[in-house]
Amino acid sequence: MLRWRDGAYGGSAGVLAVLAMLLYGATVQAAAEKVEICHIPPDTPDNVRTLLVGAKAAANHILEHGDFEVGLECSEGIGECEVFGETVCVAGEDVCTASPLDPPPEPTEVSCEDTLDNDCDGLVDGEDSDCADECAGGVRFADRGLTVFDCDTGLEWEKKTAGNVNATYTWSTGSPWGPTGTAFTSLLPEVALAVGGSVCTHPYDCTSNNGTTVSCTTAPPDDCWRLPEINELTTIVDLSVPGCGVSPFTTPCIDPIFGPTASNFYWSATSFASFPDNAWFVFFGFGNVDFVFKSFPWHVRAVRSSP
Repeated sequence: MLRWRDGAYGGSAGVLAVLAMLLYGATVQAAAEKVEICHIPPDTPDNVRTLLVGAKAAANHILEHGDFEVGLECSEGIGECEVFGETVCVAGEDVCTASPLDPPPEPTEVSCEDTLDNDCDGLVDGEDSDCADECAGGVRFADRGLTVFDCDTGLEWEKKTAGNVNATYTWSTGSPWGPTGTAFTSLLPEVALAVGGSVCTHPYDCTSNNGTTVSCTTAPPDDCWRLPEINELTTIVDLSVPGCGVSPFTTPCIDPIFGPTASNFYWSATSFASFPDNAWFVFFGFGNVDFVFKSFPWHVRAVRSSP
């Protein structure tokens, strides 16, 4: 213990002596600290090498020669995909040893309230477009690229293309008039493959006597591709479209956001209760509802409850 008044360290001279000792100790400690740098000689820049020098000398090298410290923590990637390493000197370049995994990790499902960049795109929560409200501003339909989302009903609809808009499908191949036609065996698997998701396993036992009120023994399942019930299909009819219902009925009565649409009959999943060999359809050239034999080839637009 140092004594400021009595003994060897008393008086102002003693204080100065102690300060000198402390300063000397700090200088010795600083001199003992070594820093590894990447040294690029100004006269022979090709002769790059690493040096282990004192902290003061390292600062001078960095300031005067453009050298840099190595062994510092660094990272590559962003969000949940970030990996860490340390800096090294490679041919005079500051290189990070952290290497993104190959293959890169699969981004986790986006969460909009965890302050993490789950999908590794550099954006967090509300900044991420995946968290944006696609129905903001009171829009009715949201374009999802291959599909259209109905903000009112929560249904996601297949969007047709120029390559498949004219394709037609049967509802059934014959008695007992179950869902055995190409609408079920061809179209739905094609949509699931192109857009993603699965095909519904469903008995399609919903019926209607008037094309409006639908009765189902088994409710339509969620989150898988299926034919729409007639009371679902009518929700995307838009009688306000210019040319809708005007002879020769070549303008489809549907919002253009759905892409190409044939001005023709589109199957629903709903059978006619009184005649099970018939099913209900919507005629998109006029917007009306009717029924027809299930063996006829007509158009189909697949739907699912939005996942």
